[in-house]
Amino acid sequence: MLRASLGSAYIPPAEPWDTFADDWSLGPWAEKWAEGMWAEGMTAGCQSPPESPTKLFCPWDQLPRVQAAVFGLRMKYGMNYVPPTASGTLFADSTAIPGWGLNWSEEAYLDGLLPACGTQNGKPLFCPSMLVDRAWAAYMIVIAKGLLP
Repeated sequence: MLRASLGSAYIPPAEPWDTFADDWSLGPWAEKWAEGMWAEGMTAGCQSPPESPTKLFCPWDQLPRVQAAVFGLRMKYGMNYVPPTASGTLFADSTAIPGWGLNWSEEAYLDGLLPACGTQNGKPLFCPSMLVDRAWAAYMIVIAKGLLP
């Protein structure tokens, strides 16, 4: 995402990497990229424990579609992008989408970044908790950056 948005010459920030308190021992190479995503406004992380101001990135979690919608739209429109207010009636499963994610989900669908995952009663389903694999992530980058011939 960083290189797709900022160019192939992008280099992640140098140490210290202390924004996120995750255990990076499974892939220490990834920490600098998470720091870069934070520095460029691409992520707020995955959660912050309520008892601590510490931020987590959750590097080993898979990405639900509702979170992928945010990444895709920010790649397409820039880090400060805020989607328009959702209708709340587009998806048959709108009530399953977290409140903060409905605007992002509708716009990602309308922009062609994430297609429907099915239909119900003639309306598309968004399936906000369905996980995005590497193929869909690549598709989103191609669409967001207009890389189709």
